[in-house]
Amino acid sequence: MALEAIMLQENMAVEANNCEDGKLLPITQKLDCIYDEEPLGFEKDPSSSNQKMQAQDPLEEIDIGDGSIKRPTYISANIPKDLRDKLVELLKEFKDCFAWDYNEMPGLDRNLVEHRLPIRPDKKPVKQSPRRFAPEILSKIKEEIERLLRSKFIRTARYVEWLANIVHVIKKNGSLRICIDFRDLNNATPKDEYSMPVAEMLIDSAAGFEYLSMLDGYSGYNQIFIAEEDVAKTAFRCPGALGTYEWVVMPRIGRWALALSEYSLSYKPLKAIKGQIVADFIVDHSAIESPQNYIALEPWTLYFDGSRHQHGTGIGILIISPQKIPTKFKYRINGICSNNEAEYEALIAGLEILLSLGAKDIKIKGDSELVLKQLTKEYKCIKEHLIRYFVIANALLKRFDSIDIEHVPRIENQEANDLAQIASGYKVSKEKLEQLIEIKEKLISNEPMQLELSIPKLEGAEMSPNDINNSDKEMNYDELQILVIDNLIDGDWRKPIVEYLENPIGSAPRKIKYRASNYVIIGNELFKKTLEGVLLKCLSENEAYIAISDVHSGACGSHQSGHKMKWLLVRQGMYWPSMLKDCIDFAKGCQDCQKHAGIQHVPASELHSIIKPWPFRGWALDLIGEIKPASSKNQKYIIVGVDYFTKWIEAIPLSNVDQEEVISFIQNHIIYRFGIPETITTDQGSVFTGRKMQEFARQTGFKLLTSTPYYAQANGQVEAANKIIIGLIRKHIAQKPRNWNKTLNQVLWACRNSPKESTNSTPFRLTYGHDAVLPVEIYLQSIRIQRQMEIATDHYWSMMFDELVDLDEERLRALDTLSRQKERVAKAYNKKVKSKTFDVGNLVWKVILPMDKKDRVLGKWSPNWEGPFKIIRVFSNGAYEIEELTSEKRTLNINGKYLKKYKPTLLEVNISTE
Repeated sequence: MALEAIMLQENMAVEANNCEDGKLLPITQKLDCIYDEEPLGFEKDPSSSNQKMQAQDPLEEIDIGDGSIKRPTYISANIPKDLRDKLVELLKEFKDCFAWDYNEMPGLDRNLVEHRLPIRPDKKPVKQSPRRFAPEILSKIKEEIERLLRSKFIRTARYVEWLANIVHVIKKNGSLRICIDFRDLNNATPKDEYSMPVAEMLIDSAAGFEYLSMLDGYSGYNQIFIAEEDVAKTAFRCPGALGTYEWVVMPRIGRWALALSEYSLSYKPLKAIKGQIVADFIVDHSAIESPQNYIALEPWTLYFDGSRHQHGTGIGILIISPQKIPTKFKYRINGICSNNEAEYEALIAGLEILLSLGAKDIKIKGDSELVLKQLTKEYKCIKEHLIRYFVIANALLKRFDSIDIEHVPRIENQEANDLAQIASGYKVSKEKLEQLIEIKEKLISNEPMQLELSIPKLEGAEMSPNDINNSDKEMNYDELQILVIDNLIDGDWRKPIVEYLENPIGSAPRKIKYRASNYVIIGNELFKKTLEGVLLKCLSENEAYIAISDVHSGACGSHQSGHKMKWLLVRQGMYWPSMLKDCIDFAKGCQDCQKHAGIQHVPASELHSIIKPWPFRGWALDLIGEIKPASSKNQKYIIVGVDYFTKWIEAIPLSNVDQEEVISFIQNHIIYRFGIPETITTDQGSVFTGRKMQEFARQTGFKLLTSTPYYAQANGQVEAANKIIIGLIRKHIAQKPRNWNKTLNQVLWACRNSPKESTNSTPFRLTYGHDAVLPVEIYLQSIRIQRQMEIATDHYWSMMFDELVDLDEERLRALDTLSRQKERVAKAYNKKVKSKTFDVGNLVWKVILPMDKKDRVLGKWSPNWEGPFKIIRVFSNGAYEIEELTSEKRTLNINGKYLKKYKPTLLEVNISTE
């Protein structure tokens, strides 16, 4: 009864908080999937001020673990000692029913429970438009995605029909909450006619005991698998190049979402009432609170348009708030504008209004393809009268958290278009003429251009971050210096030549006179005469940069090399003294060329061979699989171990692979047969490098070495053994592919009794001192089979003892042969080495590994290199430690053959005549 009374009071409190004068107040809209960084079972909802039911007794923390890892839980401190001891023992007995980490929840059997997502027949799949996020948000999203992938809660997705977006929410404590916008999917699924019961109440009522457990019946949803045919419906998009993923299990649903699901809450907007009543209501219910950051789940939407005709220029703006409240603005521009300038004026005015309203997440829609694609960097902005607008708009966009830019047809932007036409005075009715239209000064004044011989030199100047982020005062765009326009000054290489050609009588250096003989002025333009008599137009520094960038990566650019670019520019009739050098520097610094360049497979350092001098001192392990089809016993993997000295191979088939299976293989097939090795080398697979394997290696006394999977030479011995086993199995299974497990032992026997070129002996002989008896010897009765019964016992034992004595010599000969072969291989390998060294502080590109990995979004067009990275440490044998130049500062250890020098982008052309 006490529990029911408490829950009833909570229900009444929820209803009272959401009602005012008998009217249900709006409930803040929230998303349907939430992930936190808090530990399981201890997170709190920062957006809810209501406390859930809590125990009144003081709590005592107990540890129900085995002593190696702490497993805390809480019980009442007022429980009698005898009952407390029994309760603790009970919890320890059933501790496998609880979980303290995602990895401890493998999931429930699909035959027991499975979550399905039925879709209403009248609903079609929805793909949400992608969103943009600030760089500091991207790192948090990437960290969360990697955590979910490690826990196997999600997997990569391809060819999806449903696609949701990630939304970030800042909690009151300042930390970040990663949400997924599943509202479209929820709207398409039929709703339950019966509300979800209170799980805790049902369990405790059914138990029939006087003690109450604080069981959280809402946790553990991520142990329920989603039906395989419905997994694709849960796909969501990650920003940048992180890819697309889908849920394999049910998400951990927010506590507040379940807590409110049992109440029939709906949103009812206020009716139209007098403004005075609203003002009185705000005054009566206002409260002094500390400033807080509010997160809008729906973005602000901006529609903009500009209109220009003979009567003037006007701009129209339509802003829709997250609550779907539209607000219209229209201004008449005092000044002459082009159509594109009017579009920029409308966009910038709209962004300023959004900033004044405190918007952080915005969606921009307009019908000007040029303006929008310049903002998304699909088009380059090279017109002087638009560059200033472009810089101002980008400075404003940087002050928002997320931006979604969408080009829409004119019909969808009709409201903003009508406002712009009204403001400009185009097709205005008598009633609309009476409306008050505010006049706005043009942002960029039209300064007259000087029509002289000299083409102005353009130098870029950017705003400082403090000016961009300063929101306390209105931005003064007249103080924003984008382009400084000067005449031909001493720095312009053409000026001394032009001055001499215009006044040959004046004094000029001999060098200038000599050079000027190859130039001519025609129609206020300076041209250079070639030996063939062709005239080439002389370009300024800014024009040279535009020419290089357009030829290399413009609309018709093919990202050519520097020499080809220079040849093409000359063919187009252009010239400046340092053409070849500038073209080469620009091509080397092109970021796209560096990222998509081919990968050189030439070794970067010499081969360093590793030789184990005695049998079974060093083993290499690897996995073959997943094998399709599986064997007749549903075995899908083969674990393979090979001894470095004798080349003895051990292998067994497995249905599943985990750390326990690997440990069992090492014990039964290596240690119990050949003794404890000195080292065991594996790749970086989790089954080889997990916590249990590390502990087993430490307790047993061998070293566990790992090699990178991207450098096969480090673990090449077992890789070669894998190829031999796979090739022999293919030849033995014939037309029965599911019987490969039955031929595995036969294949291993063949490998152990085959001579190896590296040792000039068989693994069996190097292990036991003599050759094995083969079936052919039994069938054909070889000499040792025929005469073995004729040998006297004493002589037989003497021969066996001699074989053991000779075994050491056999092994020493094999070691010498092995050493010589390694030297020959190293000598041939080192001839191909192309030395590549880097120093600490150098910037480098890194090959995207594995080399056949493709980005989910880019697919076939994925780059080969990523970066830049910074060299922070140099190891021996051509290995380096590198650090990523992002907020994450990810560090990696990698072989130098997968690195190349980073060339910075050429930002300007400095013409030298020396």
